[in-house]
Amino acid sequence: MLGCGKTPDKVIGTMEKVRAADVDVMTFGQYMKPSKWHMPVSENVTPEAFQKHRSLGMKRTSDE
Repeated sequence: MLGCGKTPDKVIGTMEKVRAADVDVMTFGQYMKPSKWHMPVSENVTPEAFQKHRSLGMKRTSDE
């Protein structure tokens, strides 16, 4: 879930660990605060950021 405060490096590190565990598909989403009592959104992730993660994931899969 993106938008919860993780840095791009942390997200990429997680992607690498998940791929090392032989996972082929990951789904990313934007965290949306469901009520005023829930954790705040730290960032609204842009479509371009989602595309960067997708491109990186696809490249890492095809490099194997």
